[in-house]
Amino acid sequence: MQLPLLFLLLVSSLSAFSLLDIKTNNYDFTTEKSLLLRYSKKIHPRFKNSELHYFKGKLDVKIAYKVFKTHNAKASIVIASGRTESMVKYQELIFDLTRNGFNVFILDHRGQGLSGRTQDVDTQLGDVEAFTYYVDDLKTFVNDVVQKESKQKLFLLSHSMGGAISSLYMERYPFDFTAAALSSPMHQPKIGSGFTTGLVCGFYKKERQKRIDYVIGTSSYDSSIASANYKIFTRSLLRYTIALDAYEQYPEAKIGGPSSRWLAQSCEYSKKSVKEAHKIKIPFLLFSAQSDDIVSEKAQEKFCDNASEFCKAFSIEDAEHEIFIERDEIRNKVLTKTLNFFNANI
Repeated sequence: MQLPLLFLLLVSSLSAFSLLDIKTNNYDFTTEKSLLLRYSKKIHPRFKNSELHYFKGKLDVKIAYKVFKTHNAKASIVIASGRTESMVKYQELIFDLTRNGFNVFILDHRGQGLSGRTQDVDTQLGDVEAFTYYVDDLKTFVNDVVQKESKQKLFLLSHSMGGAISSLYMERYPFDFTAAALSSPMHQPKIGSGFTTGLVCGFYKKERQKRIDYVIGTSSYDSSIASANYKIFTRSLLRYTIALDAYEQYPEAKIGGPSSRWLAQSCEYSKKSVKEAHKIKIPFLLFSAQSDDIVSEKAQEKFCDNASEFCKAFSIEDAEHEIFIERDEIRNKVLTKTLNFFNANI
């Protein structure tokens, strides 16, 4: 029997994302109940005692990184973080990954965190000369640091802007990693929806693509605004508060709004990452937060469609953008799925 055309159109328009539903957790993850004590006694001391290193990225910008090794590691994970983020925010995640048998390599992208700035106007202005330099820096990190210190299989774990960087990286260097997991990847900044997003991106690309100033409506880092807006990012007030406290301990890592040229570059290269997703040749997971107001789920769906059979996409119910610092029931499901996936590919 032939199905009605309307039914076929409706089916084809449904989200390619599956709901993530994991009942069991076979790993040792930090819980919100144990977090404060574990953070003060184990997590932060280990992070603080790990030596901070640097390498020279494009145009000789100093790129900060740390390496966390564990006994009898089964594989290694490289973390590519999001815009404004620093490794200081990832202390709990690093601890949990190493605790479950993985070495961790993490860098701070140029122009943010503990890395060198790309301009001398304002150290809190989130800026980049060219979005491709993020990819170039990651390649240098993999070649000169990670592959020299780890002979095991490599996995890529990224968030938000780091997801766009990772996507471009996998498209350019298809076989450096065995597999990857992308959390809330920035395949399109969610400036607005549909026409509005295109209009804003077009304006910045045409009129402000070379300007090193704050995007309209943004400014330097403001602790009070960051505290008040936590529900945009996560529903775990505890984890969000710990993240903000980390920036108070490392004030040099603070970043405010993006520059005009960052936005122009991000619009262009996030779009490019979607268009060229067919070049990816390794399996990867994509986690999309249903309540995300930072990046576009539609762009993520198109990216996954273009990547074809290499992408397995999951929609996370009741989750905000910051999945790695979400409530236990959200965070544990995503990390369990990720580590199951990585372990299956070792």
